[in-house]
Amino acid sequence: MESFFLGNKPIISVNIGDDNISSVGYPLEAETLAFITASGITSETEIGAVNYLVYRLKEENLFDEFYALYPFVGSTSTSNGINLIDTTKYEITWFGSWTYNSNGITGNGTDTRASTLFSPGSANNPTQQTYNLSNSLHVYNRTLGTETDGDMGVAAGSGQQVLSVKVASGAVYTYSLYGTADWSATATLGTNEEIGFFSGNIKESEPASKGLFKNGQLIASGVGSNPTGSIGITGTRDIGRIQTNYTSRNYALAAIGKGLSVSQYPTLYNIVQNYQAILGRAV
Repeated sequence: MESFFLGNKPIISVNIGDDNISSVGYPLEAETLAFITASGITSETEIGAVNYLVYRLKEENLFDEFYALYPFVGSTSTSNGINLIDTTKYEITWFGSWTYNSNGITGNGTDTRASTLFSPGSANNPTQQTYNLSNSLHVYNRTLGTETDGDMGVAAGSGQQVLSVKVASGAVYTYSLYGTADWSATATLGTNEEIGFFSGNIKESEPASKGLFKNGQLIASGVGSNPTGSIGITGTRDIGRIQTNYTSRNYALAAIGKGLSVSQYPTLYNIVQNYQAILGRAV
């Protein structure tokens, strides 16, 4: 059987989820090499997993749909803060006592927050109008939290948010507020159902895409006005903090993206879940 390389280690064959990789080689992508340099990761398993993520996202024309993607590998604050899409932009700044290990990042529920420095309204980011009408947030939760946890979103002095994803009172919701136009989508969750890959999404050309996704499936549609005009926010985008709510969860991936189509989500979830399986931390 023909061998190939996973990371920089020769492998005879490997089956990964539904991808059933047995004879396809994944040469190291340029973005993988840049990530290795910036993050300092040395684990062959982590390198192979990150390279798989890059390769498959490119293969499915999804890689360029993200402004930032954080694989959460390397077990250091530096390695976990590097943006895989472009290592020169949006490196995470950490606050509080986070835990960094092979499972990703874990908050302490008291003061842990993390700023990606992605500000939708700033001049060095996508135009306000473009991001306003088509955008997405993605977070991979591995552990249970409390109803006060804030998973991912924007926090500004006025309390305005852009596509936050949060669990509260037995439900998970995504919420957007742009000036006077706002909408929300809420799904009631059962025991342990707040674990998985969650996304808040809106794509201007596809009204049906506005809502909350779990593990690649739309679980709640947005209710309210489609936002128009520019985002009325200049605050930084946060992971692990929405206003004063802090998380105690373990996260294994987070991303900031453009608006995706409903049909793209199953493929995205499959790639992300296989990535986590390679690292032995899929839920």
